[in-house]
Amino acid sequence: MAETLSDERTLLRNLIDIVPDLIYVKDAQSRFVMANHATAELMGAKSPADLIGKTDFDFFSKDLATAYFSDEQAIV
Repeated sequence: MAETLSDERTLLRNLIDIVPDLIYVKDAQSRFVMANHATAELMGAKSPADLIGKTDFDFFSKDLATAYFSDEQAIV
């Protein structure tokens, strides 16, 4: 059962990474907890792992990041 779960997780991660669309998950404080390669590329990161724990304030101007943060917090 654990092996099946691990295989499914690997399959899902591979699928997420090959999709050309932006896929990411953020926590309630708008920190990245998961992202795909397309998102990392847009953000200027070398890999999705480089986004983990960071926010838009680490990648965009203060004005743009503030707008994104405000939109996300309204959704949360």
